Amino acid sequence: MENHSESHFNLALVYERRGLLADAEREMLASLKLDPGQPDARNLMGVIYAEEGQSRRASLVWRELVH
Repeated sequence: MENHSESHFNLALVYERRGLLADAEREMLASLKLDPGQPDARNLMGVIYAEEGQSRRASLVWRELVH
């Protein structure tokens, strides 16, 4: 079975850049489900949360990333 985490990540990045944050979050969660250790994906998840106004969730994601 092929791992499509990178495809989900790239799609999330496109959605985030277009301001489609709910779609970006959905794709990022799919990417992280397939490959939870991706630092770039985890960082972008924090960015998405911050842009959605969820600063606490963003901080938690980033804190986990650096520890």
